[in-house]
Amino acid sequence: MQALFASRILVGLIVGLVYVLSMPAGIALSLKVAIFMLGFSAIWATYLINVYTDKAEDEVNTAGLHVSISLPFILFVSLAPLPLIVDKMGWRGVAFYVFFCFVCALYSLRLPLLNRRIKDVFLLKNIYPGFIVVCGMVMLRMMFGFPIFLMDLALIFLIYFGNEILWDIRDMDGDTPKSTLPQRLGLTATKALVIGIYVVVLVLYATHWSYLMFAAWLPILVVIAVTLKVQPNQNPLLFHLPVLTWVGFLGLLLCL
Repeated sequence: MQALFASRILVGLIVGLVYVLSMPAGIALSLKVAIFMLGFSAIWATYLINVYTDKAEDEVNTAGLHVSISLPFILFVSLAPLPLIVDKMGWRGVAFYVFFCFVCALYSLRLPLLNRRIKDVFLLKNIYPGFIVVCGMVMLRMMFGFPIFLMDLALIFLIYFGNEILWDIRDMDGDTPKSTLPQRLGLTATKALVIGIYVVVLVLYATHWSYLMFAAWLPILVVIAVTLKVQPNQNPLLFHLPVLTWVGFLGLLLCL
């Protein structure tokens, strides 16, 4: 179970749920499943590639927890939703999914012109994952002709941005030197930044989606509490606690 969590499968679940929740409630259940699988598989495969290409760093960052990932397994996760996408979204959906997977994979691959990976570039490594998720949502809504709400995109980006910085705290000793905010700002300033981001998220919920506050306060407070407590190389399961609460919160919204 710990190895499964370390592969960041929970983040894939969150993105899949977010994509389904971003669609109008009246669409068919089978299409909702296809949209969920699209987001889940693309994002989980992205983190699997990240694990596969970061073996040396992960030996430091995962506190002795070894995660063995093979290329065939990554390919299986990536291709798993294609039959459903073809059936429910047509070849236009397949074209979108292939492009989306390409954008996701760029995060961990060495770019020939730059001779660097996006995940090794200071600050861009924190911005790009949120950009991926928001980009996928924008393309989905455009494909179906649904309106795009900038406030929704801002909220999702901030949540993802804050979470990526939080994981950099755990990975301070294993990441490329001077490539992350904790390494440059220090632990205290980075924690203050993460807490500040989630205070903004809380304000956005309270001012724009007040009817969600009965549930949204829980994952936000969990993130803040974990941020105050965590230290580099601490038990990875503690860092998964905020993600678990977001899964529960989004699952609750889906049931309403």
